[in-house]
This record gives sequence, structure tokens and C-alpha cells, in this order.
Amino acid sequence: WVYFMSFYYCGLIVGCQLEGYSLCFPLIVLAEVPEFLASIYLFKKGGLFWSLILFQCFLSCFLIKKYSHFIFVSFLFLLPFLCGFLLNFKNKEQHEKWLSKIEICFPPGEKDPYERAQKITYKLIKLLNKNKNVSTILMPESTFAHPINLYPKLVSMWEENALKGRVHLIFGSHRQEGGSFFNCIMDLHQGRITQSYDKKKCLFLTERIPNIPIFKNLLTDIFLKKSYVFLPGKDDTSNVWKIEGRDVDIAMCSEFFVPRNLSDFKCRSDCIACFVNDSWFSTAYMPRLMFLYAKMLALEKNKMLFYVGHKFKQFCF
Repeated sequence: WVYFMSFYYCGLIVGCQLEGYSLCFPLIVLAEVPEFLASIYLFKKGGLFWSLILFQCFLSCFLIKKYSHFIFVSFLFLLPFLCGFLLNFKNKEQHEKWLSKIEICFPPGEKDPYERAQKITYKLIKLLNKNKNVSTILMPESTFAHPINLYPKLVSMWEENALKGRVHLIFGSHRQEGGSFFNCIMDLHQGRITQSYDKKKCLFLTERIPNIPIFKNLLTDIFLKKSYVFLPGKDDTSNVWKIEGRDVDIAMCSEFFVPRNLSDFKCRSDCIACFVNDSWFSTAYMPRLMFLYAKMLALEKNKMLFYVGHKFKQFCF
């Protein structure tokens, strides 16, 4: 347990900063059955973590010493994980009308910007033909992994052939400003970008290079030679958007997953839309762990969650 927790908070040290490694937290797998983590809003991750440790300690004492009071005490520490089966979760029916207007769409896998944009068009047309009530479509981080402001004709293609002035497309892309690049979530409506949010916490070695003068050029050549080095967005930019008339907090991947960043992520609404790029994992279990971790954090914050990834998508309440 000491190993897991030390790795969670201090597992990755980059540029003299403790980044932490969130996907090793011991309680993540319990998010498969949310009832086990229903009390996490009251006890937080740390409280349930110690409850699990003490349950195991007293259970071990009972098995070794055979004293009956040990089994009673161990059961008390197990109660926080069982009470969720007796509690009433938020009623999904009260959100049905709102949710009926929102769909999550997986992006295509093509790398060429024009081929990818065309496949996105086909996916949007297919989705909107299937569900004509939808007026907002969510797509994950790096749906279009190129500076979108350099491809205005592709934006027009999505609008003219699929969205047609009626549907909002909220998707992940990049934008270029001079010689700088930003990783963004954008809201495309009626042929123009009506809202844009720049990612404030860029992930090391995949989006940014630690500011270590001796190694900066070397690390850039090794890790980001064929990609973009992103600048973080401004801290005063609001991440609360109106989606179908309701406030939703926008979170982008490492803003939600890196333990050091969580203290800076403030929820101002009752719903979080987490836009994730989980496409670069070669193993199937890593995207699953990311989804379960986001689900656990949403339970801890007592918020609804739109999880919008390349391999997982779900609305959790």
C-alpha cells in the first residue's frame, strides 16, 4: 500500500515537480460497481483508502488470533463500501430530456487531415440521420489533431454537409497563434467557432517539454519531433460552458488525471465533461483504467460525468 500511494503522488518526477501517477490508485477498480464508492463523497479517496487498509488489518488479526471482536471491527471498516447499495443514486430519468439532445461520437483513425475530416463528416451524417433529436455532439480531445484555424474549408464541409446550422459540434483540436500551438476544445456552430478552451495543464513529454536547458532540445527531438509542443492556456479562462442550457465544467485529459493538477481543477457546476485522448495506448486496459479513474473522481466530487474518449464514452451520474 505504501508503494502504491507513493507512486500515486510521487511516481513521476519531471523538471523538479512531482507529477504523480494516478492510474495506480488502489480504489480505481471499484468504480466498475459505483455502489462500492457511493460514500467517497463523504470520506474522500484517502478515507476509503485507509478504511480498506484497516479492514484488511483487522481481518488478518482475526484469522491469526481467532478473536471474534476483530471480525466485528473489520466489518465496521467495510461498511463505507457497502452503504452505497442502500443509498439512492441520482435519478437518471430527470436528465433524460437533456441527455436526449446530446450524443458522444468516436473520431476516425485516419492521420491525413483531409481524409480524417471527410471521415468525421460521414460519422456526423450517420449519427444525425440515426437520431434527429440531437442538437449537440461531443467528440474527444485531438479529434482533429491539426491546427483547425489553418483548415477553414474543412470546417465549412462539416457545417454544410452535417451540422447545417442546427447542431453544435464540441470537439478537440489544435490552434496556431503565430509560432505557438494550443491544445483546445472548440464549439463549432453555424459555421464558426463560438467558444474555445485552451488546455491549461499540458502533459509532459507528450505535449510539453520540461524547462531544463541542458536536455530541452534533446527531449524535443526524442519525444515531440513529429508532433506539436503546446503552450498552456491562460489561467483566467473560464472552463464552464453552456451545453443545452446547463452549465458544464470542461476538463481536458491531464487536467483531470494528473494528481498534481487536481487541486487546481474547481467544479462550478453539477456536471463535468472530460475530453480525453486515450488513442495512443497500445494496451486495452490503460484506456479502461483512465475511464474508471475519471468515474471515481466524479463520484468523489458528487458530479455527473460525460466521459468523451477515443475508446470509451459514457454518461455517468
